[in-house]
Amino acid sequence: MHLFNGELYGRIATSKSVFTAGFQSNNANGPQLRGTDGFFHLHNTNVAFATQIRKNWIIRFRAAADWRSFNAQNFFTAFSSDTAREKVNSWWNHFRMEIKTRKGILQLDAGYKQLRDQYWFRPASIPNDNRTNLFTTQVYYHSGLGKKSDYTSGIQLMRKAIRSNDRGNHRLWHGAVYTIFHQEPLKNLHLHESIRLDWDENYGAILVPQINLAWSPSKLSVRFSAGRSFRDADFTERYNNYNKALVTSGSIGNPALQAEQSWNMEAGMDYRSKDGWQLRTTIFRRWHRDLIDWTPTSLC
Repeated sequence: MHLFNGELYGRIATSKSVFTAGFQSNNANGPQLRGTDGFFHLHNTNVAFATQIRKNWIIRFRAAADWRSFNAQNFFTAFSSDTAREKVNSWWNHFRMEIKTRKGILQLDAGYKQLRDQYWFRPASIPNDNRTNLFTTQVYYHSGLGKKSDYTSGIQLMRKAIRSNDRGNHRLWHGAVYTIFHQEPLKNLHLHESIRLDWDENYGAILVPQINLAWSPSKLSVRFSAGRSFRDADFTERYNNYNKALVTSGSIGNPALQAEQSWNMEAGMDYRSKDGWQLRTTIFRRWHRDLIDWTPTSLC
């Protein structure tokens, strides 16, 4: 068995700019497995740059790439014929611009990620080949409303897509607007309220309110939160094995899945003694519908 790890990092800085770059590699040839060898080869690299272009303007950019191949025997099946291996390559970019105003901060974020995942059940088999990409952008503004209150308002836009010989070709747009408030109405009492409206091509519009309360007078902390949450099905849950004329094993997705939704409530207390010991207690309650999960399916 052999193991090789290596890492390289560098940084250059001036009065207004910073540039960093790094590379890391981890490799191993493992023991003999059933009909195959254990191994992994993991590599990643990244570069980052930040500069102050004006007195109150800062831009930041980061790019990263990741290449990995590894033995995947029995990762997804329990079959004795499984001698799988997998290769995953991805890269992403992130851009941020920050502008300080007289009363707050305006920030723009934009990111793009691309990934290719290839999975071979056996060396001679045709691999599952999934290519996905994600674009996301966000603009938000943070400002004070007085000495003991502030707010953040923003808008988000997202596009995700997949091209797959198993799950087909799909793309999806998603958008949201939100506002978050914070107040300290009394000493040591903090209140956060938020309201968010999400829109998606799959499930339409969903309004998501939330509230969080925390009181910490001394060694005792009391907390409470309540709100709505939801999660949409991903491409695997909707389309896994769905394009195949015959499925003899594995999970089958459902394109008609609705977004799962829930209302959640939590309350708790924490006590920290001067001697260093802590006591914590929490109660939690969740009401949900349209829960998404896998279930065995009869195959004809």
